[in-house]
Amino acid sequence: MKLETIINQAFETVRRSYCFPPLSGPTIIAEPFEGSGEGTAFINLLNRNISINAPFVAKLSPDSSPEVIATGLLSHEFGHYYFFPRNLSLQLYLSYQTTKTFTNDAGMIYILYSELLNNLLVTQHDLHRQELAATLQATWNTAPQQPANTALFRRYADSMELI
Repeated sequence: MKLETIINQAFETVRRSYCFPPLSGPTIIAEPFEGSGEGTAFINLLNRNISINAPFVAKLSPDSSPEVIATGLLSHEFGHYYFFPRNLSLQLYLSYQTTKTFTNDAGMIYILYSELLNNLLVTQHDLHRQELAATLQATWNTAPQQPANTALFRRYADSMELI
């Protein structure tokens, strides 16, 4: 089956699981892109559109099926709308407060907090929990390994029962 078809089917499956929230997509990005967000999948909270990078799904697929990876990524993105941060105003407020408090490391701290909290909430509500876990594990397996990241991921993975 073609990857675009798999992604579109996964989008409808996840949308159904989240009770059909008013989100559009998926916008499928066809070229590899290494930037944060656009290099994987992301939700634009301003226009409520979800985008997903097809080459990223393909890159993670040797560790799991493309259906599982696409479902895990999309469930994570739906979680940003459904659970955290839910809307653009909260995201902007928290980002501003993080910048005031942490200055230089604010961007990384806010993103890490947002991603971890969102994954925790998606997992607790069992919205494609296994697919999200497989996606996180596949992402970890393909990411460059750095000592600080390794320690953080191991602690996180233990709490999410990924290892």
